[in-house]
Amino acid sequence: GERRVDLLNDAAIRTIGAEPSLTLDYIDLADDVTLLPLGASAHLSDAASGRVLVSIAASIEGVRLIDAITLRA
Repeated sequence: GERRVDLLNDAAIRTIGAEPSLTLDYIDLADDVTLLPLGASAHLSDAASGRVLVSIAASIEGVRLIDAITLRA
């Protein structure tokens, strides 16, 4: 699968944008331990901990949804 942060962000934005009732507030990829964001030119393997925290916030019909998941880099 894709490992480049910029391409993963773009794919997420396109996927969420395809749902007209959903508005993306943010998506962020960070090292799971340090919580330092992975820059746009980074790869998932750049996470020092070996795990990436994906955080997302979006709104649908006035309700704000916030979620996070940890992925192995």
